[in-house]
Amino acid sequence: MATSSTTSSAGGVGFDENKASAEMDQYSRQIGAYGIETMRNLTTLDVLIIGMKGVGIEAAKNLILAGPKSVTVCDQTPIAWSDLAANFFFKESDIGKPSSSVCVYPLSLLNPHVTVREHTTEITDDLLLGFGAVLVTDPTIPLSLLEHWNVVCRDRQPKSTLFLVAHSYGAVASIWADYGPVHTVTDENGEAAKNSVIEDISKRQVGENWELVASVTEPHDFEEDQLISIDEVEGMESLNGRQIPLGRIYMSYDNGKRQKLVASKFKLKIPSAEIAALPAYKRGGMATEVKVAKQVQFRSLSESNRNPKQEAFLIHPNSEKMYSGRADQLHFAKLALWQFQALHNSLPRLHSVDDANECVALAKQILETHKALPANTAIVVDAIDEDVVRKACLYARTELSGLSTFVGGVIAQEVVKKFGKYSPLWQWLHLDYFEMLADTVPADATPVGCRYDSQIAIFGNSFQEKLGKQKWFMVGCGALGCEYLKGFALMGLGANGGVVHVTDMDRIEVSNLNRQFLFRKENVGQQKSVCAANAAKVMNPSMNITCFETKVCPETENVFHDGFWENLDGVCNALDNVMARKYVDSRCVLYERPLLESGTLGTKANSEIIIPHLTLTYSEGKDQDQGKAIPMCTLRNFPHLIDHCIEWARAQFTEVFEEPAKDVTKLMQDKTAFLSSLEKEGNFTVQLDKLIAVKSMLQSMANPTFESCMQLAIDQFCKQHDSRIRDLTYSFPENATKKDEGTGEELPFWSGTKRFPQHAVLDPQNALCLDYLYCASNLFAFMHRVPVIRDRDQFSTALAAALPRLKITTWEPPSKAVKALEEQPGQPAAPAADTDEKPQVEALKQELLAANFAGLINPIAAEFEKDDDTNFHIDFITACSNMRAWNYHIKPASRHQCKMIAGRIIPAIATTTAMITGLVCLELFKLVLRLPKPKMCSANVNLGLNTFNLFEPDNPIRAKPMFDPMELCDVKPIPDGFTIWDKIVIDKGDITVQQLIDIIPEIHHGCVPSFLIKSGISGDEIKAGLDKPLYSSFAATKSLGELFARNLKRSLHEVCVELYNMPPAKKYVLIEGSFEKDGEVVKVPPIRVIFAH
Repeated sequence: MATSSTTSSAGGVGFDENKASAEMDQYSRQIGAYGIETMRNLTTLDVLIIGMKGVGIEAAKNLILAGPKSVTVCDQTPIAWSDLAANFFFKESDIGKPSSSVCVYPLSLLNPHVTVREHTTEITDDLLLGFGAVLVTDPTIPLSLLEHWNVVCRDRQPKSTLFLVAHSYGAVASIWADYGPVHTVTDENGEAAKNSVIEDISKRQVGENWELVASVTEPHDFEEDQLISIDEVEGMESLNGRQIPLGRIYMSYDNGKRQKLVASKFKLKIPSAEIAALPAYKRGGMATEVKVAKQVQFRSLSESNRNPKQEAFLIHPNSEKMYSGRADQLHFAKLALWQFQALHNSLPRLHSVDDANECVALAKQILETHKALPANTAIVVDAIDEDVVRKACLYARTELSGLSTFVGGVIAQEVVKKFGKYSPLWQWLHLDYFEMLADTVPADATPVGCRYDSQIAIFGNSFQEKLGKQKWFMVGCGALGCEYLKGFALMGLGANGGVVHVTDMDRIEVSNLNRQFLFRKENVGQQKSVCAANAAKVMNPSMNITCFETKVCPETENVFHDGFWENLDGVCNALDNVMARKYVDSRCVLYERPLLESGTLGTKANSEIIIPHLTLTYSEGKDQDQGKAIPMCTLRNFPHLIDHCIEWARAQFTEVFEEPAKDVTKLMQDKTAFLSSLEKEGNFTVQLDKLIAVKSMLQSMANPTFESCMQLAIDQFCKQHDSRIRDLTYSFPENATKKDEGTGEELPFWSGTKRFPQHAVLDPQNALCLDYLYCASNLFAFMHRVPVIRDRDQFSTALAAALPRLKITTWEPPSKAVKALEEQPGQPAAPAADTDEKPQVEALKQELLAANFAGLINPIAAEFEKDDDTNFHIDFITACSNMRAWNYHIKPASRHQCKMIAGRIIPAIATTTAMITGLVCLELFKLVLRLPKPKMCSANVNLGLNTFNLFEPDNPIRAKPMFDPMELCDVKPIPDGFTIWDKIVIDKGDITVQQLIDIIPEIHHGCVPSFLIKSGISGDEIKAGLDKPLYSSFAATKSLGELFARNLKRSLHEVCVELYNMPPAKKYVLIEGSFEKDGEVVKVPPIRVIFAH
């Protein structure tokens, strides 16, 4: 019997990377990771999940969010109190009901595109053959039945059914995967293919043979014999479209004893005779990695149980445990549990020493049996670790939500790998968190008949009471925040006298629904923090959650004040940007609170456990890669990648459809203020461009029509894709040369990455041109409050009718040659001499001052929004970038690619998010247990490659003597080796600045301050002028000297309020500065001056 709860869309119908659709919008972040092909394949997959406890519900949730064709759940086991610890859909009123019957409806609400069913009768072979993937998460199913199901799935034709077995019990988890006898992997890592931009290809003769050497713009990381495809080469066109093995080039040094990789060059391995016949290289070229498919063999469950090692070590995410053989011991514990089940038809009884001892004896028997088998046909160890087996068995009937969340994330990602992308689990993964367990079962660990019974059975009731009194602050409530809040609700964090504070400024968007599982379609537009808190309270009505819709930043320290931070037990970041993370990190350092930090990028994730005085802080770690800046000259005149075209088109959107409308609105509100502010915009050239844009905008606002908007679109098209290109090629013809700075040799200007462009001709019959005009016309219509024409065919007809009346600009040679400055990445072009423009600027200012705006209505600025498919924003950027790509002979981009790049969208998937939050929630248990630092684990994980690394957090950086470029001398720390967590505390009430100066050397090793200022001043505070020192022994000006002298007698609190806009209610301030001792410059920890308690 099977009951359907919802129906899905036909597999893959809505997935077209060049068109907007509900599916492309909902899955945009996931498609950024998986790609269109994998996404289409996924929507054809039918999945069966057997077992609806913690692991089962987590896997089902993650898969349904991912979007397969259907998910069928099967578990008729009556719900018990202990099940509420890990299944977030179970409620107290569900006790005694069939597990899957309770889950099927709420699961169906997660994604309207997925059919969710319940299977309630016997699991037959025919049933299994109807699915492409079968996940068994019920630990009570006997091994003999699992082995039979596995054979059925392996033998399925024409393609094997993916078969996964995943269990979480107590502090132990295990996963086993079988993709069939042979599985083809088409893309091992799932990353975008590596590529290098070719700037030269040269032939060189070595002896009697010829070699072909390519030079690239940046160091490459291609491997020897890596297959690469060559494209976009001019001159040696016969190389284009070919797949060629690559040869690394090395340079010898140290008299030939050593070699160093020359990363800027590589050889193209093609026959010598063919190289000799190649014509001369002209310009251009792209070398792109070719992903080579490989086949992986899998063993059946019966064989893999006996001989599980496919490589040197069985996988354990904690490398220290893996290399010590812990995974091998856990495997024997798993085999002993299955053997115990076969003998007793049940798992070992909770806390039963007798049952645990029997499992130890069974493990020893299994080991002896394996030792009697031929070498390398069965796993063996020197001896069974009895403690490992006992701890696995004593808690085999319990489940921790964090561990189940981790396992559910991993196995859901394995299902996606069925279609060849990413490396599959090969085949076992064992994991334990025995460091959380006491040496013996806690005295108060008897279940009491409540939702926390599993946690009580493991940690004891006193621990659960302590957990309920915790006070935590979660910053951010997106994908990570939803998973964390679910985990907090299941564990009962703050649910008994404590509290969980949650803040998030954002509102729910359609694209959030694919990963942020606490939100539904009806929540779109609502506040994230409020909706998430309400959903968590449904999971656990005892949760005490307070919601904020406030950004955590210096400007909101009146909301998140001293008392707020001091009252917390810990902070959990669920943020997606570095600056916000750093600010929260600084608060945790100031108030000495632990911080749980995590982040994801596609299949990759990391977590950091930050503990006061014991670990490195987030800000001390390496900054996240913010991407490489593109030189402005490349964007303006010399693009050679589609990314350059997309970034340019994004800038065009702002310059044409956003800034002019905003500027005109400011001008109409206050002419004098707007014109006065122009001086801050830049030189006269920049000011002139802005004034011309404003004047043009004002002219177009007089009686606007859709036809006048089409004229604006045509003008913009001709300006950017015709005249601009003609100006460039007029200034630098195809035969133009440039002088080599080193040799003085005349070289071709259009060489290397510089592509000689082609200008466009306005042609509405050309699809690219029509797309541009369609989107630009409608955006101009929106700006001018004119009704848009959404139907493309209707627009085409209207354009054809209006074209005889519309003016097409005729190009004329420019009066000034285009300048092609060679800029460095991230550096703006040097300002050109602009004195000629000054009279024009002044004339335009006077003209605008005298202008009459009567009858004009304020235009509407097109504020860029990437996730609204009806606003023409992404459509224009796609048309504009592809039009520019055509200009420069670059392959066009899909709409989805433009959306990802222009919208700065980070690829994100539910599986990775769930997995990493599960690990972090386990670390929260450790924090509450107050375990020592060596038992804590930060993590780096890549689910695409199945690389897991749990490791002890790094120690904080200790200060040491070093040269200080500001002081221009060596500076010694006092005391030696202090860390970012250390502070000098002055608790003497509201003292004066002079008293502060006198107290510091008295309490801190005679260190005398020569300069004092508030610590942690932000960039915004500097811009606002809130960066003045409160004291300096040297004053650059007379007025500063007088200010410092006055401050000496004033209250420090009063001075800080005045200089730094400090909230008057703030209880203390953190101060830093320059110090001397015995005539030498020294550095000291920040000074914490306490005003009041």
